[in-house]
Amino acid sequence: GALHVAYASDAGQLEGLKASVASLVASAAAPEDLVVHVLVAEAGADAFKRDFGIPFGCTHAVTAAGSLLWVRPVSGQLLGRARVRYLPTERRRHGNLDAMMNFARFYLHHVLGPIVAVWLDTDTIVQSELGELKRAILTSGKTVAFAERHRSTYNRTMNMSWMLPGHSLCNLRVPNVTRLLAQTAYNIGVLAINLQRWASRRLTDRIEDFVAQHNACGGRLWVGASQPPLLLAFHARPEGEPADFVVLDKAWNRASLGSYVDLNATELRTMRVLHWSGARKPWKADGMYRELWAPHRARFDDLLRPGAAGGAAPPAPDVDAP
Repeated sequence: GALHVAYASDAGQLEGLKASVASLVASAAAPEDLVVHVLVAEAGADAFKRDFGIPFGCTHAVTAAGSLLWVRPVSGQLLGRARVRYLPTERRRHGNLDAMMNFARFYLHHVLGPIVAVWLDTDTIVQSELGELKRAILTSGKTVAFAERHRSTYNRTMNMSWMLPGHSLCNLRVPNVTRLLAQTAYNIGVLAINLQRWASRRLTDRIEDFVAQHNACGGRLWVGASQPPLLLAFHARPEGEPADFVVLDKAWNRASLGSYVDLNATELRTMRVLHWSGARKPWKADGMYRELWAPHRARFDDLLRPGAAGGAAPPAPDVDAP
């Protein structure tokens, strides 16, 4: 069946998106079965499609290898329901993490329907076939799959206590705070999601509740923007309730390429997905590890087959979530 991969992007992330999509298509075992959904803000959708290479009036394009690229406008009103209050100090340290489209992953079930999808941030490069992620989440019977953290990268323990410095000040309402704080703070730039389970378990409602708690506390509950409320929705569960996620090998999300200058380039080439989390994106003047990114960006310009754009919406996605 089809392999559905979702991104969300704005104009500032477009260069990253192009490189990531090119790497995704190049890594696909069956590119003709690949459906790429790009969620964009409704207000600027026409300009985005033009700059992405899709002619005016069309909704999608087909690559020379047969992959479908589908731009999906999303209303700002929907995305605004989970927009977090983001402190100026956080913006100076981590960049524009509160960009509206960063919250689109919370609403994928509204846009894509009850399918299994792989989510990728736009600052990623795919170096392996992603169908394994779809198979892993279907086999697990869980709602979401995270990748294990690369602990050697960090000088601190990457758990929820680091991410939630204001849990006492803000009187975080969860069943077991002590257990919660010890849980791993996974990076959510690469996810596999069973959207049927996501919708039936009302995960977005839980996320919006945590966002409301954070915003009511002046934006001081957590560090970051979209990552903490999603992790809270899965980690903050009653005693005895099993986890509703599975953890994949850390090679599926080799993060921090936008933060750390001394990573081993040979080792990076063996990773399944590279992720430039951090401020120094490879399309920026101060970007790092550009040699791993630039060839994919160059390949995108030849990716779209001339005349292979369409105006009508493609067929509805296959419902493959149990």
